[in-house]
Amino acid sequence: MISVLVALVGGFGLGCARLKLAPRYLSRCPAEGPEPTSDLGIRPIPLDLAAYYTELADYADAFEVTEVARIPDPTAGAAAAVDYPILVLRTPDRGAPKRMLIVAGVHGNEAAGLLAVPRILDLLAERRPAHADWAVTILTPANPVGVAHSSRYNAEGCDINRDFQDSQTLEARVLQELIVSERPDLIVSLHEGAQDGFMLVVTSMGSEASGRAVVEAVREGEIEISDSHFLGFALGTPGLSKEGRFYDWLKTVSRHYTLGLYASRRGIGTYTTESDWATLDLGQRVRPHVIVVETLLETPHEKQDVGAN
Repeated sequence: MISVLVALVGGFGLGCARLKLAPRYLSRCPAEGPEPTSDLGIRPIPLDLAAYYTELADYADAFEVTEVARIPDPTAGAAAAVDYPILVLRTPDRGAPKRMLIVAGVHGNEAAGLLAVPRILDLLAERRPAHADWAVTILTPANPVGVAHSSRYNAEGCDINRDFQDSQTLEARVLQELIVSERPDLIVSLHEGAQDGFMLVVTSMGSEASGRAVVEAVREGEIEISDSHFLGFALGTPGLSKEGRFYDWLKTVSRHYTLGLYASRRGIGTYTTESDWATLDLGQRVRPHVIVVETLLETPHEKQDVGAN
């Protein structure tokens, strides 16, 4: 059923390699653990996780930095137990009328979003007076064991972005609890994808107008924009995939329980950034995520449910 639905969505533009991998990419727990993954041409970006935590700790003077969970690494062995924290960083003005949640590192092999976080923190610190109407929360890394092993999957071999229904992974539960407590107006989820160039996915409760403004800002930042979805089909608006109620239904029947679907059911729009994971140009991979956040902070946001598309 899943592979049939993927084929229908992707159409003839979906390559044979992607069709072959579709069941694995849609499954909740397809791996034996945090297996290193480099499917579909992704070129992993080296990331020193210990140095990353140290860098984030340096922002404690300007942001509230909280550890919300620790995830054990099953490969370390009992004699040398290792676990990794999931951190939440918050801007100080929690009473602001608008609330944004940024999530980085859901898939541990998509490091560009993680590398963008310090740049986003710098942006928030430098321009705080201009963004005083926004309370911003950042959760990173959402899948720390996956990051440590450059894996899409978590310690149990699960894709946490398929676990927002049964919530069997600790990582998904932590993120759900944060959404409930923070009550964000919108979510920005930082990812990378197999498309050629940058793409933004806006869920059914997100604003298409905001999505168009984001794509235009990314284009003006001299970032290459993709003409097609990572599933292979052409985008009506280059760089923008606006999902409607049909996509929510399709994800539900295929058990594709993503963060975006979870948020849509709660009336929250999700803006998923997808930089091009095949390029070695870090500017093309990292900068778009920063531009997206900056643009959304400066763009009037209205929920827009456009129905089936």
